Parts: sequence; structure tokens; C-alpha cells
Amino acid sequence: MSEKKQNSPPPSYPPPAYNYSTAAYTATTYEPGQVLPNEGAPGQTVIFRQPHAQPPPNDYIVFAIVVTACCCLPFGIVGIVKALDARNKYDIGDYAAAESSSRAARSWSIAGVVCGVFWMMIPIVFWLVWVFAIRPDVFDSLMNAVEDGSIRTTDTYY
Repeated sequence: MSEKKQNSPPPSYPPPAYNYSTAAYTATTYEPGQVLPNEGAPGQTVIFRQPHAQPPPNDYIVFAIVVTACCCLPFGIVGIVKALDARNKYDIGDYAAAESSSRAARSWSIAGVVCGVFWMMIPIVFWLVWVFAIRPDVFDSLMNAVEDGSIRTTDTYY
């Protein structure tokens, strides 16, 4: 017949040996950016950083991306680089340089908007000059069509 096996716990193993140091720990204060002593890990450096005392400056990254996509590619790219530079300088704790890069990112982005609007206005100006000065017959035929009723200016379509 079959023998019933009783459930028994798995065999017990001795706990691993831990080597706890009994040396007393001393509290040491470090300045921000100070390199900490590195005991036991050769070739590695640990840098202690405290939280930032000031809020980050506005880096205008979204503005620079919109300028790059919609207005003026070269000015927008410089704006993106300056915005990322502002973030990096803030992260390392150089708040004055971060502010400076933030202002530069805003300036380059505004210059990109102005340049983009200027370049978008050039074709419109050329078309207006062409219609009114070079080819006034086009303007006259347009005005005649409005007067004849073939082009109605009072209809509203919703």
C-alpha cells in the first residue's frame, strides 16, 4: 500500500554570516559640490549636492520648439540649445548662468518669431505690389466681378 508522507518543512540552512562593523560612525558635514572621501570603491567619485535654494528659471523650451517648427528653424535651434543650457546650468547650481541662458533662449526665440513673420510677409507684399502696381487689370477685373454680382460679398456661409 501507499504510505502517506507527512508535510515537513524544508531542511533548515544556517543563516549567512554577516560581517557587521562595530566601528562608530561619526557625523560629518560636507559643503555642496565637495567631493566625498571614497573608501573601498577605487575609481569612483561621489559628489554631495543639496537641494536648490532657488526655483529654476523659465527656460522657454516650448517657445523655442514652436519657433523651430513654425517660424524660423535656425533661430529656433539656437533657442533650444540655450534653453537646455539653462537647465544644465541650474542643475549644477550656477543660477546666474542659468538666468543668462534663459534670457538668451527667450531672445533667440523672439528673434525667430520676428524673422519668421518678416519672411511670411514678403510673399504677401510681393503679391499686393503685383496686383495693384504691375497688373492693375487683375484688380479691375476683380472689382468689376464684385459690381456685376458674380462675386457676392454680402453672403454669409456658416
